[in-house]
Amino acid sequence: MDAFLDHFRYSIEVETNYSTYHLLWLLLYALMIIYLLVFYRKMSDFHFRLMLFIVGICFLIGEILKLLIIFHHDGVWTIDYYYIPWQFCSTPIYYTWIVALIKNKKIYQGFLTYLAFYCLIAGGASIFVPETIFTHIAWNNLHTLLLHGGMVVIAIYIIGSNRLDLKWQSFLIAAGIFTISTFIALGLNVFFHFAKPEAGVDFFFINPYITWGPPIVIKVRNALAYPIYLAGYIIGFSGSALLLFYIDRLCHQWLMNKKTGDGVTCFYV
Repeated sequence: MDAFLDHFRYSIEVETNYSTYHLLWLLLYALMIIYLLVFYRKMSDFHFRLMLFIVGICFLIGEILKLLIIFHHDGVWTIDYYYIPWQFCSTPIYYTWIVALIKNKKIYQGFLTYLAFYCLIAGGASIFVPETIFTHIAWNNLHTLLLHGGMVVIAIYIIGSNRLDLKWQSFLIAAGIFTISTFIALGLNVFFHFAKPEAGVDFFFINPYITWGPPIVIKVRNALAYPIYLAGYIIGFSGSALLLFYIDRLCHQWLMNKKTGDGVTCFYV
């Protein structure tokens, strides 16, 4: 096991903050988005679902390999609960392939809306401020770039290829998915605090007992009472996603009105 994992584990110093390495990855993301929207914008629903399923399974395999590298070293298993994949940016590991299997159109559109707007915010924040996601393990750095960058690429492709119905119901379902995911994280935080207090986990950066995360998160946590912070966390991300959703909705309305040429505003329901 170690012989295999050592090929991926070696330490590496990563320069971030818009170094050449970081900029090349940003360029790669941009090229992937352009390529997909130019050549595969009108991909059939079957092939789109197949793409989501394959991408999701690749996310999952990459995460499993990352956990094996972290948990198994020098022939010994050491479980670090902090790395259990249930952060905001971890949700596409599950939802990307799950959505490909959903037949109910309303729920399907809700998950797509989540992947498009919520994940665009989470993934975008990570790839544009990368120093919070890199470690000294080579595979983990590659994995995080593929995961967070993949979130952005998929999100923009979903938006740019007109896969969304842009109904308010779809956004409400997406908001429900985010809220449920957040409370699952809260439940895990509380569970590990009492069951494994040495674990020090902080899923979604909302653990009521410890303060963890990027510097800006720590400043906000220290400035607010926890109930206000938690409510602001959910409302803040949902409000940002809603803004993106509404902008996309307005753009589609404008394009539709321009095509009809009748000057009548078209509203989605």
